[in-house]
Amino acid sequence: MIAKIFLYIFGLLWLIYSIIMIFAPAYSKKVGRSCLKIPIWFGGIVSVGFAILLWYSASASLSPTLVKAISLLSIWKGLFLLLAPIDDLKKTTDWWFALSDLAYRILGILFLPVAIYFILRIV
Repeated sequence: MIAKIFLYIFGLLWLIYSIIMIFAPAYSKKVGRSCLKIPIWFGGIVSVGFAILLWYSASASLSPTLVKAISLLSIWKGLFLLLAPIDDLKKTTDWWFALSDLAYRILGILFLPVAIYFILRIV
């Protein structure tokens, strides 16, 4: 039951953020920049912890492979945040926030159906 709730919350947040990326890419960038205010190591720990919860919640989905793949991506991101040199992190975030609004909209359009599929596949 808790796994389902966790997956629904994750799916709804993903859906909302995808919609924001499509209709308000500047606000999406602002939200992303505000996440940079927390310490990088804390973001890495949260990402890895979230990935572990996601991995164990995969059994509550009809597509556990998708959930586990997202979990592995989150682990990779968390390890990158924890282990990468600060210069590499700065280059990556600068590249991400330098993307055009059109690129954000395209990414939002790509993420939206995956988010909907993710929500619909929760058992």
